Amino acid sequence: MASDTTLTLTITGHPKRGEAANLVGPRVAGVKSYLVGKGAVARRITTSTSKAATADGAAILALTSASPTALEESLNEQNPLAVQIQQRSFQKGDNKVVDELLSKGPGTYTVNKDGRYYAVTIDKVLPAGPKTLAEARGQATSDYQNFLEKQWISQLRDQYPVKVNQPEVDKLVTK
Repeated sequence: MASDTTLTLTITGHPKRGEAANLVGPRVAGVKSYLVGKGAVARRITTSTSKAATADGAAILALTSASPTALEESLNEQNPLAVQIQQRSFQKGDNKVVDELLSKGPGTYTVNKDGRYYAVTIDKVLPAGPKTLAEARGQATSDYQNFLEKQWISQLRDQYPVKVNQPEVDKLVTK
């Protein structure tokens, strides 16, 4: 719970068969106080009681999180490549699946393509426009490095002019 700030815990208590329903509340409160004593954050723990009786009077713990990273880690415990979550803006041509769904507009879609299943949520389709600095940073850095390299080569050519020894070149060509 410490690493995921969106994680919440719900404790639902059930009475044992034949047990009075008013005993469930204190049992659930005891579970909550135990967890708080172990370092859990009290405001992120909610409690509830159910009237449905079970054989053992179970307390069901349900963890919920709004973090896609937590969901991805949970689903990938058995197979590290089972689920991949990407939350970002896609340009046309970045992703074939997203490109197919752009014409449908905002919404949630499931697609089977190339033997893989995709769940795509489109919040909004942005009109074409200038990129933000963060989006253009890689291209800008590359262009600047190319500019500096051309400047450096020009400076080296001015400082150290290339002299071709034509008689030596002719010797190599004739052999």
